[in-house]
Amino acid sequence: MPVLETLGGALFGAVLQVLFDKLDSHQVLDYFLGRKLDGRLLKKLKRKLVSVNAVVDDAEQKQFTDAYVKAWLDDVRDVLLNTEDLLEEIDCEFTKTELEAESQTSASKVCDFESRIIDVLDDLDSLLDQKDDLGLNNVSGVGVGSGSGSKVSQKLPSTSLVVESVFYGRDDDKEIILNWLTSDTDNHNKISILSIVGMGGMGKTTLAQHVYNNPRIEVEAKFNIKVWVCVSDDFDVLMLTKTILNKITKSKEDSGDDLEMVHGRLKEKLSGNKYLLVLDDVWNEDRDQWKALQTPLKYGAKGSKILVTTRSNNVASTMQSNKVHELKQLQEDHSWQVFAQHAFQDDCPKLNAELKEFSDMKEWEEWECKGVTGAFPRLQRLSIEDCPKLKGHMPEQLCHLNYLKISGCEQLVPSALSAPDIHQLSLGDCGKLQIDHPTTLKELTIEGHNVEATLLEEIGRNYSCSNNNIPMHSCYDFLVRLHINGGCDSLTTIPLDIFPILRRLYIWRCPNLQRISQWQAHNHLQTLDIEECPQLESLPEGMHVLLPSLYQLHIDDCPKVEMFPEGGLPSNLKNMRFYGGSYKLMSLLKSALGGNHSLEYLDIGKVDVECFPDEGVLPHSLVTLGIYKCGDLKRLDYKGLCHLSSLKTLVLYDCPRLQCLPEESLPKSISTLKIHNCPLLKQRCREPEGEDWPKIAHIKHVLLHGNDVDV
Repeated sequence: MPVLETLGGALFGAVLQVLFDKLDSHQVLDYFLGRKLDGRLLKKLKRKLVSVNAVVDDAEQKQFTDAYVKAWLDDVRDVLLNTEDLLEEIDCEFTKTELEAESQTSASKVCDFESRIIDVLDDLDSLLDQKDDLGLNNVSGVGVGSGSGSKVSQKLPSTSLVVESVFYGRDDDKEIILNWLTSDTDNHNKISILSIVGMGGMGKTTLAQHVYNNPRIEVEAKFNIKVWVCVSDDFDVLMLTKTILNKITKSKEDSGDDLEMVHGRLKEKLSGNKYLLVLDDVWNEDRDQWKALQTPLKYGAKGSKILVTTRSNNVASTMQSNKVHELKQLQEDHSWQVFAQHAFQDDCPKLNAELKEFSDMKEWEEWECKGVTGAFPRLQRLSIEDCPKLKGHMPEQLCHLNYLKISGCEQLVPSALSAPDIHQLSLGDCGKLQIDHPTTLKELTIEGHNVEATLLEEIGRNYSCSNNNIPMHSCYDFLVRLHINGGCDSLTTIPLDIFPILRRLYIWRCPNLQRISQWQAHNHLQTLDIEECPQLESLPEGMHVLLPSLYQLHIDDCPKVEMFPEGGLPSNLKNMRFYGGSYKLMSLLKSALGGNHSLEYLDIGKVDVECFPDEGVLPHSLVTLGIYKCGDLKRLDYKGLCHLSSLKTLVLYDCPRLQCLPEESLPKSISTLKIHNCPLLKQRCREPEGEDWPKIAHIKHVLLHGNDVDV
């Protein structure tokens, strides 16, 4: 049984939650906006993930009796994990540009990100096209990014009843919304809309419940009708109209499926009545659907209000909100009160399963959970950052936690024993990790200095040529993803044999890493990403045989790697990136690939050449070619490009001396050309006066440094 199959819905729930959170994060959004990338790609990606989420529950049930569904589900897992890797890279690049003086340090990857998102969308489209043939059914009531358990689709709809009688840190927010509800100053158009916007788990629904039930609106607003509807991602105009109507009449109206008839009945009920309508957890960004739902709502009396909760400002704009109220992170003392209320009370009826984040709490010293015996049945995601005084072990009650991130908490011990269902663990500058065997841990990220990094260094020092010499307690036979980002200064060797089921390996900023060794075939590794390891001397020996599943290889800023291993590269390699190394290695690429016709995506950057590519260097199978930050590059060699009959996309980025396109033009197969920060070439490619414009006039889509030219 494949290792990922054993994770079932827990993995899907965790990964989908991460993806929804990252797509809504300011890092990803700001990265796209700051570099004028196509923001519509993020919206499309979210919609595709919603569609996958709708059928994945059914697929999980059928995989055990249908081999084709099981194979489909395995493909979905891989695409979701690849998407998570991609969004994490974007997040990391944003952080680097924030910290570094010049944002151009990471600009060479911008177009690569865009093209990779397009590839993900294509993969998801292909998979979703198969769902009907496989007989997969949509699950009703799916909550997008709800984080509601091991399966995202299990989120229960909210109601107007106040679940949490004590509401910490939101007094000012509550006062603002109550003032709006009881005021008629902005009601000249009869209907007024306020959207509460905030990330998951910040208390949007709880805030709406408290104001909905506050006595002030009974005394001061005097609404004739009050209705609460949990919308979630299924914005069906007919069903929502029926739901509103049924809640007003307190019965199930039999108006059929005729939208006009249902609209007419709702209009009758609202006409002349002042109403309050709460639409909780809205995800719809289609303005036409909102306008259709809004049609009968306009007939309410002056002073009618619609209160919306959503994670997205785009939704607030779609809803044509008169007012947007953005929830901010709670103050430190209030954050702790909320967490303690949910986490450390035996009689807590419901534990919010959204991601709990605690950061920059300088005075927090202890977990206040003495004498607590009850388990935490719902908390699954927890992030604790920059809490330097927090000490001791994690609470033993985190029995269903599957994601834990700890950073900047040097005295805290992130014991995996206190979280028996842990799947994802991210550690940076914290205490010793204690891993018990067997463990459910599948993904480990190490950043900065901690004892776990020291453990890996010890393995590297003691590892010999025989796999039998690896102590059993040092064998990471449970990990499918490992990311090491700095902190391992004495690590000189990474022995792949101690990670027998690893699928993705990222090694960044290990200044003394010299080699990646292996002595046995590794059939699972798909991604190998090595960045800023200046002492690395070679890639794994015999990788063409020992790494048969490798399809993505990234080598960035590893200048001592000048040769490919004897025997060349794996035959399934599909995606390769090569930045900041010797051109000698690049010139050996085609011979290293041998008869491999699978390489489709190649990015080359920071290579000191004046002319590229040489004849016979690039494989004819390439579909996308990116050339980045080559400061000395002056011209493209037509003889090195003309045989690329499958090439669809060519990206030229930050090559300031690149003077012109080949005199003989570009391959006719190219349908997309992107030119960024190449000032000399940009002038020559302008329509219609540019000297090189005739060479690219046949290309369907041309992007010149942010100026779109469609042909």
